[in-house]
Amino acid sequence: MAAVSAVQVAVSVSTRHDGPVADVWLTGDIDLAAEAALAEAAEELRVLAPRSVMIDLAGVTFAGTSLVSFLVRVRTVIPGGASMTTRGPIPLVRRVLIVTAVDQLVGLDLAADA
Repeated sequence: MAAVSAVQVAVSVSTRHDGPVADVWLTGDIDLAAEAALAEAAEELRVLAPRSVMIDLAGVTFAGTSLVSFLVRVRTVIPGGASMTTRGPIPLVRRVLIVTAVDQLVGLDLAADA
């Protein structure tokens, strides 16, 4: 029997004087099984319209096209002037972001890896 990695998606929003800021934590294997949770998180971010989004990838153990699609979707649903950064990806996940050029779209905080 194959092991199944539980996917967890958490969105936390704080409001500062210049608008809402969102932190998103992803853990587990981000694959097809994560699609529903990712779609729900993207919709929550669309409704919240934060000025800044930080997506923590430190707990992601595998990333496929579902992660790439989620990051692109979030970039398109948040306001145009909002910043978006990812942080803490393991080398495998970082490679996926670089090979697909998503790191150019959303930003990759390598300082969090140190």
